[in-house]
Amino acid sequence: DHEAEDIDGLASAPAVVRLDEETGLPLDYSVPDLTAFFEARPLLQFARILQIVGMTYPLLFGIFWDWLTNRRDIDAQVERATQFNGVVTTLGPFFIKLGQALSIRPDLLASRAMVELQKLCDEVPAYSTEAAMETMRKELSKKQGRLVIEEDIFDWITPEPVAAASL
Repeated sequence: DHEAEDIDGLASAPAVVRLDEETGLPLDYSVPDLTAFFEARPLLQFARILQIVGMTYPLLFGIFWDWLTNRRDIDAQVERATQFNGVVTTLGPFFIKLGQALSIRPDLLASRAMVELQKLCDEVPAYSTEAAMETMRKELSKKQGRLVIEEDIFDWITPEPVAAASL
């Protein structure tokens, strides 16, 4: 645990660190807590690096091959943008945000490639409704200190999501 500081910079009582029950990962953003978590698990970091390299290798090889064979037309950019979409969607929210940022960079990409990447803004894949409802039940139950179901909070809720977004 680390101590929280109040507005005057004076130390107050130690902060309670909320942890995910399954992973032990801190639920609140705190550099010291996250540093302690990941320093104690170097293999976890290595596994994520291997996952990123494994997922991006075909894309990077394709870009290198395009450069080597002098394939620089718009169709090549669109093909790589489509491949990039698949990679970032698989790797998660941080990478989706990276793709979204690239989708508005006409100085870096052809307009057709930008259109392909803009799908990351408009067509983010949703996860299952059951997973969303279970997460909602779990989080609401933690906050209330008792088992909470949708009907306890909402008069009505659609069984399927209306939209998906990356935040």
